[in-house]
Amino acid sequence: MTRLFINHQCSPLLVHEDDGSQFTVRLRLLLVLYCQAKVFHYGSISLIVEPSRSAHLKAMEVAKDAGCLLSYDPNLRLPLWPSAEEARVQIKSIWDKTDVIKVSDVEL
Repeated sequence: MTRLFINHQCSPLLVHEDDGSQFTVRLRLLLVLYCQAKVFHYGSISLIVEPSRSAHLKAMEVAKDAGCLLSYDPNLRLPLWPSAEEARVQIKSIWDKTDVIKVSDVEL
């Protein structure tokens, strides 16, 4: 099984916005992994700040385009967020793009 983890320090995963087609070496390697993976599982911590938020959203897009099932466990860690409201907004911002969501009572 191929597993891929993206955390809040993954700015090298971002696509360079200068021409929209230039990728970093790490993103190229991740694209190869996506082609082999069946499921892309992620949490919400990478949504807390930029540039990891943009990298996370791009990774979801690339994984979905590669045919991966998107699996989301928000795994709420409220002390890491600027506010409870920001956590709610960002965590819910990707629900409609996810195939499977695992939530706990606390996260509801």
